[in-house]
Amino acid sequence: MKNIFQDTLGAWRGTWLAMLLAGAAGTALAQPIKDIILNDAVVRERSGCATVRIQFNFPLRYKRHFPYDSGDDLRIHIDPILHTSEGHEIVFEREAVRVENEDLLPLVNVIYDGQTPGGPYLTLHFSETVRFAVAQGKDYRSLIVSVAATAGTDPETCLGDGEETR
Repeated sequence: MKNIFQDTLGAWRGTWLAMLLAGAAGTALAQPIKDIILNDAVVRERSGCATVRIQFNFPLRYKRHFPYDSGDDLRIHIDPILHTSEGHEIVFEREAVRVENEDLLPLVNVIYDGQTPGGPYLTLHFSETVRFAVAQGKDYRSLIVSVAATAGTDPETCLGDGEETR
């Protein structure tokens, strides 16, 4: 009788361990959920500038950015406008977006970070120091970053060329 009990207990332990390992392996291999916060980022060239339009999946307000006009990292402080309790939870996520036409400027990546104290922030990392200007999109779901392509170009004037900034 003792052997049957031990055999049954051992079988259950083996089954439980196999289920646990399978669940852990599935979790480890799972891809991160994307397109929750950032919809896309597209680069266009115009008037001696490369303009990056970063589209969000919710309305937001552009607050400020640092550094003001040049650098290899650009941190943009934003204020999401969310009306539901589920929406408030996504604000604290972290997400990156793939940039279309990234070869038009030295942009390495675009990352939304809702976990930074005082945030959330959108950070653009460049492979070299660039001059830039930032504006709120007209649709209140996008940010426009203009990067000077040549030394004599003022990125601020390139923001005024488009219909997408307010």
